[in-house]
Amino acid sequence: MRTFIIIICALFMISCNQHTANHDNTTCRIDLKKVDSPSFYDYFSKIEITPLESSKESLIKDVTEYTYHAGKLYIFDRDQKKIFIFDNEGKLFNIINKRGNGPGEYSDLSDFRFNPFTGDLELLSPMGGIFRYDSLGQDFKGNISLPLKVSAAHRFIALNKNTYLFFCEARKGNKMVVYDIDQKKIISEMYDLPRFLFFKTFYHHTYSPFYIYENKVHFVQSYNGDVFTFEHNSLVLKYHWDFGKQNFDISGLKDESYEYYNKYARTVGAKYANTFISYVENSRYYIARFAYDNKFWTLIYDKQSKKHMVFNTFIEGHRCIPSLIDESGIYYIVDMPQQLDLVLNVEDLDDTNKAICDNIKDDDNPIIIKYVFK
Repeated sequence: MRTFIIIICALFMISCNQHTANHDNTTCRIDLKKVDSPSFYDYFSKIEITPLESSKESLIKDVTEYTYHAGKLYIFDRDQKKIFIFDNEGKLFNIINKRGNGPGEYSDLSDFRFNPFTGDLELLSPMGGIFRYDSLGQDFKGNISLPLKVSAAHRFIALNKNTYLFFCEARKGNKMVVYDIDQKKIISEMYDLPRFLFFKTFYHHTYSPFYIYENKVHFVQSYNGDVFTFEHNSLVLKYHWDFGKQNFDISGLKDESYEYYNKYARTVGAKYANTFISYVENSRYYIARFAYDNKFWTLIYDKQSKKHMVFNTFIEGHRCIPSLIDESGIYYIVDMPQQLDLVLNVEDLDDTNKAICDNIKDDDNPIIIKYVFK
């Protein structure tokens, strides 16, 4: 019996790279005093660069969100309240611009998604609800009003054909609301965090807190990177990153000014791992980017080997900034071409992509960077 207990305890404690797991979640223990210096070619085979067309009509001011759908790239520019559609070659295909006060028109936009249950393109107006269109944004299919107890919603995702999950930063109390559009009823709400966290600190989401993987809605907690699945109208922990003494705790934060938290982030806050600004997942990897020690770091968790890697840049000089992922690679957008040298080592590119870079001008449109998996 004693031998059996020892074996069970040993199995429970065994971990690759100090990783432990149980049936509920995966806890990955990370020592930020022992960061890594991986090679780009440990994970990827090459870099592909696609400049977006820089015509008068296609110029983008602010890349707020973007996604690929049916072979086309959709970029939401919140500043212009437009969605630009490009083909795989970076050529402008169409622009969705429905700003106005008439039927099918919105006054503002905060988020957009393709509904996997209907195929519709859905645009969220913070106080106007969800506007439904065909996939190219041409035919208006109707509007879904916000729940009566929700004055404004900033992010959303469909849970099924009739139910939506809204994230409402300015709402008092619970910030997440589950809404049944047929019953016109809130059926669940959760995530009671103070409002000042979202408007006076850096410890909130830069992009959508939601993503879908294996047909499950996932939610990322921005201030410490914990990842949850949304099941049975509740959050279920999936990944927890344990940084030990560098774990970030928001319980002691108080309602102070933005200026206070600007200084706090560079001093006290810099001692901890926080501000998870981007996060992606496919069948092999979970990849996130976070702040620590006044720098941004990349976390790559290999789900097959159960190993993790934390680093600032690859030894070749490339930075890993995950914004989108599929089984072939990760993607991100360089907003300003003059910053291209800050995110990758141009000299490490092949001749084709180096020639593309040589022809990019400082005032050109943003550039799509793809890291192709090995």
